[in-house]
Amino acid sequence: MTCICKMIEGDVEYQLEPMLTNKERQQGWIFPCQAYAKSHLILTFEE
Repeated sequence: MTCICKMIEGDVEYQLEPMLTNKERQQGWIFPCQAYAKSHLILTFEE
């Protein structure tokens, strides 16, 4: 199992940037197990 989901809305920051491609970041993919929420979030596990 992988710690990854898509952020529909909100803002997060990381202490250490995760290994995501630019395309994955643009599509909204995040690693919630490593992220700190900076706002209310709406997440999905669907593509």
